[in-house]
Amino acid sequence: MNVLIRADSSSQMGLGHLMRCRSLARELLRNGHEVTFVCRELPGHQTGIITADGFATRVIPWEGRDPAPEAMDFSDTVDAVDGGYYDCVVVDHYSLGRSWEEQMQAHCNRLVVIDDLANRSHSCDFLLDQNVQAAGRYDSYAPGALQMLGPRYALLDRSFLHQHPRVRTGINRILVFFGGGDTFDLTSKTIESLSATEFAHLKLDVVVGPTHPRLHSIESLVSSRGNASLYPLQPSLAGLMNDADLSIGAGGSTNWERLYSGLPAIVVSVADNQIGPSEALAQAGLISYIGSHERISDVARVVREFLLSPDKLAAMSEAGPLSVDGYGALRAAEVIAPTGNDSVSLRPARLSDAVVYFAWANETEARQNSLSVDAISWNDHEAWFRNRISSRDSRLFVLETSAGLPIGQIRFDRLEDEIYRLSYALDPLVRGRGLAKIIIARGMQLMALSGASKLVAEVKAFNTRSVRVFEGMGFRSEQDGSEVRRFTVDLTI
Repeated sequence: MNVLIRADSSSQMGLGHLMRCRSLARELLRNGHEVTFVCRELPGHQTGIITADGFATRVIPWEGRDPAPEAMDFSDTVDAVDGGYYDCVVVDHYSLGRSWEEQMQAHCNRLVVIDDLANRSHSCDFLLDQNVQAAGRYDSYAPGALQMLGPRYALLDRSFLHQHPRVRTGINRILVFFGGGDTFDLTSKTIESLSATEFAHLKLDVVVGPTHPRLHSIESLVSSRGNASLYPLQPSLAGLMNDADLSIGAGGSTNWERLYSGLPAIVVSVADNQIGPSEALAQAGLISYIGSHERISDVARVVREFLLSPDKLAAMSEAGPLSVDGYGALRAAEVIAPTGNDSVSLRPARLSDAVVYFAWANETEARQNSLSVDAISWNDHEAWFRNRISSRDSRLFVLETSAGLPIGQIRFDRLEDEIYRLSYALDPLVRGRGLAKIIIARGMQLMALSGASKLVAEVKAFNTRSVRVFEGMGFRSEQDGSEVRRFTVDLTI
């Protein structure tokens, strides 16, 4: 598949659009697809990050107008790629909407919009908004589009999946990062606030972009404070976030990286579009939001509060990974270009799968079809999962794509001797693809090889989809007239 991505970066807008598109592009490339970027050469742009990854990049000259009119941008984009036709076009740009998209549809088979404003109409096949309050916002703005909404689709770089989130119970190290632009020089103001004697024991990791207007001044501040390190803009903040115990920065795409990492954050908004999402995250207890950038002087007070409230720090740290599991870019790539059923595999579950299991267990349809319909708390689930994954009487497996995206689970619990109860669940993302029979058939093979002689499955009678699956796979029905259908099958190697 040939994919075109239209996204910009600048000292004014920062890097958020470019970096989240980069995460998606890297997953598409990993899945064997070709990706080309079109970026406008705005002041302070960071297009070099994309070219360093080896992506073909077409640069549109800046003509002093930002934003350019939609008609002009469309013409510039098409000219930049010589009028080419693409299997998919992805656009992530606040200044482009229905007019641009309708014209671009003549140059692609499918069009994907990445947005988080919900302030203009779209004409697209897919729409992605990773914010917590995204549900329902686009019903009138993008009618007919398949919507990928919420932090489940947060576009994180895969490097974060290589880090295991940890719960912070104290503060020794603070990450300071206000994005690629930092036009209000919040970095300097934060370092100055944390240079007070009471914070001298705290190690600061400070990250700034190459176009920061006060770079030399920041270097001096870091040096004079001591117990601080200055870093250039990083391809990924995964390592620094893993090391930190607290983060101070702007709202925006970095929020999702901090949440996945279990890194508590003090957040200020540097643009109007960051206010609503930051307020929603604060209301959910996921960040400490102090308001607009004019409130940066409150940073010292909030750091002091965290130092005095390790329980608050730990609660925020634990909640983050439950809202962002790190697979968003893989999910978006799977929606855009689905994996073939012959490219999935079944592997043993591991402790790091607890979060995706938790989401599957509490998903609406899963709860309706479960023998127990009550919602499950994280504490109960975590204890249950640890018990089951270490028990000799349970076997847990995960179905995943060739890219490593978990898309379903199957579990076998011993009833007696070599008889096991079977239960399974598929991610809503892949339902309707015929994967139920695949996950059950492969699970049956593994259990037969391990010595199991019989499997039992119990299904609510109204769950006709699962009833048909078991009937079609040769399971015998033993309770046809009850609210719960019981199916059995004998295993042979």
